[in-house]
Amino acid sequence: MKPLVEQVKAEDSGKVPFEFYDVGSNANSDIANRYGILYIPTLIFIGKDGSVVDKIVGATDKATIEQNIKKITE
Repeated sequence: MKPLVEQVKAEDSGKVPFEFYDVGSNANSDIANRYGILYIPTLIFIGKDGSVVDKIVGATDKATIEQNIKKITE
């Protein structure tokens, strides 16, 4: 998933902030708990107000990622 998200990030030209966390490590367990992440990969789309707009658990495609980015930028 990370290579696909990196590709979308590169094409986005910095319009939307992207952050990656390895929630399998204890260092980021607070993030996993905060967002209820139980499975990897999980993509979480957070709106400008800090609320979760969508959450995708498991593999997905580029179009779905782009649709979710559109939701949070409009």
